[in-house]
Amino acid sequence: MSVIGDYSAVTREIWPQKRIEQRFYQESPVLANCKRTENFAEKFKNITVQYGFAQGASHTASVVLGSSTLGVNGPKYAEFQVPLIEDFHADTIPDTAVERGKFNHASLVDNVEKMVEGIVSTLAGRASFEAHRGATGRRGVRGSVSSDVLTLATASDVYNFEVGQQIVAAQTETGVLRDSGDHVTLIAVDPVAGTLTADANWSNIASMADGDSLFVRGDAANNTGTNLGMWGLGAWNPYGTPAALGGVTRTANRDRLAGISLNASALSTKQRALKALANKMFLARKGKGISRDIKAILHPNDFDSLTTDLQSAVRYINFDSKAQNVYFEGVVIQTALGAIPVLQDPYAVEGYGRIIDFAELEFSTLMKAPRIVENDGLKMLRQSAAFGQEMRGVWKGNLVTENPITMGVCLLP
Repeated sequence: MSVIGDYSAVTREIWPQKRIEQRFYQESPVLANCKRTENFAEKFKNITVQYGFAQGASHTASVVLGSSTLGVNGPKYAEFQVPLIEDFHADTIPDTAVERGKFNHASLVDNVEKMVEGIVSTLAGRASFEAHRGATGRRGVRGSVSSDVLTLATASDVYNFEVGQQIVAAQTETGVLRDSGDHVTLIAVDPVAGTLTADANWSNIASMADGDSLFVRGDAANNTGTNLGMWGLGAWNPYGTPAALGGVTRTANRDRLAGISLNASALSTKQRALKALANKMFLARKGKGISRDIKAILHPNDFDSLTTDLQSAVRYINFDSKAQNVYFEGVVIQTALGAIPVLQDPYAVEGYGRIIDFAELEFSTLMKAPRIVENDGLKMLRQSAAFGQEMRGVWKGNLVTENPITMGVCLLP
């Protein structure tokens, strides 16, 4: 067998598809709890959402049968065009290391283990991050800059960045990139200070200013009108006034087209805020179709505050996402929607609480997600412009719901 063939065989043995998926989903309570389908075969998936029901009912027969109402006030539908999102990653290994593996099987196995772990881990982190956002790819906002050190406007956003990322900037979330998309590379990330250190002065990105949005290179819309990221919870269920999504203007019925939004910042505790959100969701749905798959998601800092709120009433759980065989720790609170598990997610947006009916949220993909790309039976390919081998990973799909009203978001106190 060829050296590349050896690597492909070892990859199948120690990283079967089931292990790849388990590693991918263990980072994200959102994706792990979604329904899974592998039928996203189109460039766009058309999702029809009903936001109005036939009206014209009356206690007076002549009103119901009158030409002014009969057949006029029928049901209302909106059709979202949900795009197929693609996310790619690749890793390489020099020829010498590949050839050494021919004689040292431990080295071969170690190389495969590290390469696949790196690819899947990076794809998992990106998908877990985007599952909470609004498809624009923005990872943070510039607060201030001193030479090669950038201080983020929101310190906790530092966890959205990694050493080695190439960062670009734009004045707005969807606007033109500064300096024709020129970038810097991160060489240090400081979680305590909330700072990013680059390999050059940030001023190398011409015209960059405080308040600019920051993106990983290749993720920004760059004024094309097309967002490249997953339609996360921030897209389907934004806080505040919803923007148009997938060709749908969502102001005709905000609750049914963009989910529930609540400003609960004036309430005294995180627990009260989540209970108020659950109550509003119960009222909006008129108590109908409440499933057992409802869960709340909080950033770890907000989750810590919630456990303090609960004090002696706190009840911890180990939640098993059976579909992916991964586990998450949480607590339970009693709400109008029943006893809801509250899970912490490091990729959640701090300061906001979410309640989601996961029976109504689907991660629809094209083939397995993620997967190591295979060509002619080989999971590694020779690099075309270097002496080395390359392994590629990919996932393609998007988050989909036919019932946005089953999601809610609140601004926490």
